[in-house]
Amino acid sequence: MIEELLDYVKKSDLEKGLEYSEKKVNYVGTSIDGEEVVHNFVVASEHTSKSYIVTVVENEEEEILDIDCTCPQFLLTDSCKHVAAVLVKYQGEMFF
Repeated sequence: MIEELLDYVKKSDLEKGLEYSEKKVNYVGTSIDGEEVVHNFVVASEHTSKSYIVTVVENEEEEILDIDCTCPQFLLTDSCKHVAAVLVKYQGEMFF
């Protein structure tokens, strides 16, 4: 199942996400936007007092359509450890 996560984040970010503290990854809630299901999370930084918002959008068949994070790295590369940490923590429960 780890290989599936590489469709959404780079390998280096996945490695960091696997080590991320689960206590810093918090589910906020889910909303429905038309045919899309939007899951929202808050992920605390491990090194600063900042937190980032991770959003995962799925269709009705529970296929991931889009992922977003408010951290600077994601804005530059479309990949980060915060997204990886969310996918790792909730794989099997919400995703995959």
